[in-house]
Amino acid sequence: MNTLKKNTLTAVLTALMITLLTACGGSTPETASAPKDNETAASAQESEKDTSDDTLTKEEKEYPDESDDDDPDRGAWFLGGLVTHEDGVNIRVALYRVDGEPGVIVNDGDEWYYGAYETEDAKTDDGLEYSLLTVNDVKYGYHFNADNSGIIVDKNGNVHKATALDEGTAMEMMDSTGYDAEGSESYSFVEDQSGITSFKDYDDIISHLKSGQGYAYIKLYGLDDDILAVTDSLFDDDSSDVADLYCMSKGSPEYMGVVSGYGHEYPLRFADGILYAGNAHDYETYFISSEYKSLMMKDSVSDANDDGKVVYIGFTRDTNDFDHDKDFTGGEKEFNDLLKTREKAPMIVFTKIP
Repeated sequence: MNTLKKNTLTAVLTALMITLLTACGGSTPETASAPKDNETAASAQESEKDTSDDTLTKEEKEYPDESDDDDPDRGAWFLGGLVTHEDGVNIRVALYRVDGEPGVIVNDGDEWYYGAYETEDAKTDDGLEYSLLTVNDVKYGYHFNADNSGIIVDKNGNVHKATALDEGTAMEMMDSTGYDAEGSESYSFVEDQSGITSFKDYDDIISHLKSGQGYAYIKLYGLDDDILAVTDSLFDDDSSDVADLYCMSKGSPEYMGVVSGYGHEYPLRFADGILYAGNAHDYETYFISSEYKSLMMKDSVSDANDDGKVVYIGFTRDTNDFDHDKDFTGGEKEFNDLLKTREKAPMIVFTKIP
């Protein structure tokens, strides 16, 4: 089973999401439109809370220290990627660091190229510099802008506009190809603080939470069974802006990944089978992939600065597959409408460990 570790993206990318994925059992029928109604199963307890890291960003929150490993570079790290959204053109480029070495996966329609690669500098006909990579003796180019957009140059030299690839899709690409680092691991904070990486059931996970930490149950569209959300960062109202997710797979809990909001103003929310995350500049929602039975980004829309002009980029999905992505073409009003939709969803209220 493949997993990815969280890594801060390079300056040319804004971290879209942190989704370390594993397939889960008990899924609903194959691809369908997202539901109109579902119900949240999060429970709460009233008590005080330590807000010591309320203001930490996604990048600043602590993740497991690999310093105890003999090789700190061991594992697979997603560094960033791009995806096209043109009719008839479906190219995805994902860059990784695998056991300390650079790696790439390119998915061009039905064709897959992956492994170690070499790069050289190149320019488009209009003078834009980009990186030309060679993998499996095939050449593709890419260039990242500062606003989650970029270009992909296909193997025939054609230039296509692209947007940032989310980490969940990158994980699924790794699963599809089998390109991974054996022995690479992903962690929840529960595994890190307990030293245990295999749990019998959800109650076993909860039993290893510490005082002041919390848990909640949610049902995401695409999976019939409850998902367990655990957090080590509760606010006074028992909400949180970060949670590790687990699903049941083959009779035992499997770690799905971590999702993040931003401080008390942008806690995690849940409604109608959809998990809401993000901040003032990023609208992020999640459900379960029909194909991979794993955590999948439903919508990812951001505002960005393009030479002093605010632009809105990203994609939306009405169905839980990768075949019906829609470019976000709205402006300020439409983006604000998305943020208002998120604000209407109830906060996830966690049960706090005394």
